[in-house]
Amino acid sequence: MKFFALFLFAMFITTNAIAQTDSISISGDLRYRHETRIEEGKEDRYLQRIRARLGFRANPTEQIEIRVGFATVEDGNPVSANITLSEGGSKKSFALDYAYFNYSINEQLQLMGGKLRNPWYRAGGQPIIFDGDLTPEGLALRYDVNNIFINVVNFQSEEVKASDLDPQMIGGQIGVNLDNLVIGLGYQDYLDTQGSVPFYDGKNRRASLDADGGYLYDYNIGEAFFQYTNDDLLDERLRVFGLMTQNFEAEEGASGFTLGTQYGNASGPGSWRVGYAYSDLERNTVLSLYTDSDIGGGGTGKKGHVIDFIYVLNSGLRYQLTYFDNQILNSSDEYISYKRLHLDAQFSF
Repeated sequence: MKFFALFLFAMFITTNAIAQTDSISISGDLRYRHETRIEEGKEDRYLQRIRARLGFRANPTEQIEIRVGFATVEDGNPVSANITLSEGGSKKSFALDYAYFNYSINEQLQLMGGKLRNPWYRAGGQPIIFDGDLTPEGLALRYDVNNIFINVVNFQSEEVKASDLDPQMIGGQIGVNLDNLVIGLGYQDYLDTQGSVPFYDGKNRRASLDADGGYLYDYNIGEAFFQYTNDDLLDERLRVFGLMTQNFEAEEGASGFTLGTQYGNASGPGSWRVGYAYSDLERNTVLSLYTDSDIGGGGTGKKGHVIDFIYVLNSGLRYQLTYFDNQILNSSDEYISYKRLHLDAQFSF
């Protein structure tokens, strides 16, 4: 009910904009991965995994874009489209990944609604707050003027029956693009979340819980970020990025950061890129469900290094190697070793 007026606004400006189209573009990719996991105190695991995605885009009018995409998934996982090849060759799930409209109100203002490809700006593409596979659900506004951008979002987390206290997030970002430097601030306020059972599957992913198994703290999250790019350093691209984040409502385990660099530009046949990042994310800094599902095996209460290398063979095939040397909190609040290796071949069309 809090954002019913915003919903009505979205419906009003799109009511008369629907038209027929005879042009639909299709894209997709298939990734094959060999994955190694080595966690202190557990048996090593060696997995063969795939991810398949298929997307459709249509433009009924010059102002409206409709996007619908599907992806492989295990148990509806909101932060991973990977599926493990197992269970005797059983059939695998292929589900709705995103479905949304993007309405360009004018040259500066865009309104998006539905199950979205995440519009939240992530410096260096880093997933310390939101995993790259997360497709949040709700509404988003994007405003661009000169070198300034503003994002305003309302993401739904749960719908609670017989109650108007539906957990959701309202948030915003403002950033400035100074040629080769982007700097900005962001804020997220999770409403009616404290005391809720952890979203999706009830697992806390190392976040602190109260005696009833609900989130112990509210999440009012601030962030500050930067991204510096030099497009011609020894004929290659250099990128340096960083982000700091703080949960102002948590009494402990409330801060996190990431800092990293990338060199190269894996954008065409024969091109490559190498990257490094270090992250430290305390257990109550961000919503543990939504953060990166690879670093530390997902969740919060983790820290460590990520090194990756990408090589583009041609327009339809790229290879990637990613190594994770991390530490995660165990049930005794002690850090233990967690390592992971991904060997990927991705085919695109």
